Amino acid sequence: MTALKIGISGVRGIAGGSLTNTLTVEFGKAFSTFVNCGRIVVARDTRTSGDMLKNAVSAGILSSGCGVVDIGVVPTPTALFYVRRHKVDGGIMITASHNPGQWNGLKFIERDGTFLSEVRLEKFFDIYYRKEFRRVPWEAIRSITSDASAADLHIDEVLRRLYVKAIRKKHFKVGLDYVNGTGCVITPRFLSELGCRLFEINNDPTGLFAHEPEPLPKNLKGLCKLVRQKQCDVGFAQDPDADRLAIVSDKGAPIGEELTLALAVKFILSYRKKGAVVTNLSASKVLDHIADAFGVKLIRTKVGESNVVCEMKKRGALIGGEGNG
Repeated sequence: MTALKIGISGVRGIAGGSLTNTLTVEFGKAFSTFVNCGRIVVARDTRTSGDMLKNAVSAGILSSGCGVVDIGVVPTPTALFYVRRHKVDGGIMITASHNPGQWNGLKFIERDGTFLSEVRLEKFFDIYYRKEFRRVPWEAIRSITSDASAADLHIDEVLRRLYVKAIRKKHFKVGLDYVNGTGCVITPRFLSELGCRLFEINNDPTGLFAHEPEPLPKNLKGLCKLVRQKQCDVGFAQDPDADRLAIVSDKGAPIGEELTLALAVKFILSYRKKGAVVTNLSASKVLDHIADAFGVKLIRTKVGESNVVCEMKKRGALIGGEGNG
């Protein structure tokens, strides 16, 4: 059996295999104990095991004294946004990111809407391994509340920061591949607000992935063909929890996730005040050339989104990211 993976990205395993309901309940207990009373957001991607694990982790949270706010099927970035926006005490995103459908996992969110740092994860996992879970009597067990507004709130916040009227005038034709993941529930609404004409494949949020879900060029042949056939201006592919984006050019060629990050950094530096850029040790050296061209500092961290975010906060960086290619 594939072993349970526990590390900087949280917990991942085969649902019903190495990641059992019993373990998931215990991770819920551990996180509730770690948060030490309050409310914890629970969200998931479209995987078929999502509801099962959501119920298990929620049971663990409730048994250790925290309340649960169920925000349903949303992208990982939306769960992060919701925790920060509503000043919730923490969050758990149920997802295995770009792994195949039999996998699932848990990502743990701080009250500021970032993932737990390496130091904070160590404290949390110490509670889990020691089984030192908080217990509450029956009269202190809290409830589960549901909130279906997370996606709309996130869309509104992003639109508020864009030149929406200018984008709408372009009437962009966009090809999309959601791999039957979480992008189905939010991306069409967002792009429609921007006046885009959408051409979609794999847009049924069943969690039965139409191809290998990692948005690498070898897995984007269907999207490349769609972009060429429909003469789209651009193509976008998302992974199952919609926190990774791959871009296909108007010629139907995948540009690669390394260059996606590079394009974002170059764009931000070209019109914003200058500032430090943070990325991880495995990201392309093209970022070094861009940083040098704009006369800014490029800082590299260990691999892991939370490592990049922690360094960004420490340095007051202008932009950061991981090259996921």
